[in-house]
Amino acid sequence: MKKTLLFSTFMCSFIYAQNYAVDQIPADLVKDAYVVIRQNDEKIELLKVDELKYTEDVVVTVLSKAGDNYVGAQAYYNPNTKIDLFEATLYDAFGKEVKKFKSKDLLDQSAVSNGQMYTDDRIKYLNFTPTSYPYTIHYKITTTTKNTIGIPKWYPVKAPNLSVEKSSYQFSNKTNATIRLKENNFNGFNIQKTGDQNNLNYTFNHIPAFNEEDKMISIRNIFPNAILASNQINIDGVKGTFDNWNEYGKWTYTYLVNGKQDFTAPQKDYFKGLVKEAKSDKEKVEILYKHLQKKVRYIGVQLGIGGLSPYPASYVESKSYGDCKALTNYMLSMLDAVGIKSYYTEVHSGATPKDMTEDMMYLQGDHVILYVPLKDEDIWLETTSQTSAFNYLGDFTANRKVFI
Repeated sequence: MKKTLLFSTFMCSFIYAQNYAVDQIPADLVKDAYVVIRQNDEKIELLKVDELKYTEDVVVTVLSKAGDNYVGAQAYYNPNTKIDLFEATLYDAFGKEVKKFKSKDLLDQSAVSNGQMYTDDRIKYLNFTPTSYPYTIHYKITTTTKNTIGIPKWYPVKAPNLSVEKSSYQFSNKTNATIRLKENNFNGFNIQKTGDQNNLNYTFNHIPAFNEEDKMISIRNIFPNAILASNQINIDGVKGTFDNWNEYGKWTYTYLVNGKQDFTAPQKDYFKGLVKEAKSDKEKVEILYKHLQKKVRYIGVQLGIGGLSPYPASYVESKSYGDCKALTNYMLSMLDAVGIKSYYTEVHSGATPKDMTEDMMYLQGDHVILYVPLKDEDIWLETTSQTSAFNYLGDFTANRKVFI
């Protein structure tokens, strides 16, 4: 009996070590890799229109110091998103367990990024400084959110110099909502797919690492990825149903933008006075744009409906700051005061142009600008810059499709 127990224990330890031992990684997955994702299982459950559960079960082997930032053992949360589970374990190069991390090993801080003054988003992450390489981290994180406007997308290849042994993605829809699905770059890749939009499973294994090249297009235009979206959403208690861009536009205007143009009559008269000598509508727009640049500065205040709704124009007027949404709404409100129509516009920002996906209706973009259609010319305004020339967007937002 004792021999059997010892043998069983030995076999369990051997199998465990065999799974996570670095020498078990195929040689072609080590080539050019800083890290190897041994396992990446994602599970998404849309339980209600206002309840989505997301689980990541990840095993990542870091081969060198260059791979430390690839671990990704972190979770964002806020008043509408809670962390149900966060556990992590460290293994050495032989697959032997070294440490099971405790709650004290997790740091918790505000998720304020550059340009933001305040946000109610927070991040909890593994605070670990390696002393030797290679090492392996196995972590499992589960979060539940009331905000269902965005379903986690499937991106099995996330970065250069990262190889993947096993990757899976599961999605289940427990509601009566209609789920839209768009699959990109699947041709030529050995992806196993079962089910449909309401009960979906992908597996994609054995993906060697690659080196990034100068002027390389986005890896999202090269490797497989999938986007899912529900036609019924919730964001900070505000629900919506939209099956096309027109319905989404109406919802955005009604619940996010409308009513935020709240200048008083004397304030409107002030803006009218600024442009009283202008010879054309274009000149009026330019005068008010320069006023915006002199008066306000960009600072992010990410509160409100999921950080999606702008602060009222009166807020910017009194504080002289705001984020892209608030400053765009402020410029829109000034133009409205002098009788010029303009449009709040969503866009994907960044030096590499990225269009809106027209045939897949879902919340897109990470920035807003202002569109001013004049009789003889279209004007586009970047409201967050105090130095940009009038009607000049630059490579941050120019040359791409937007949603007006």
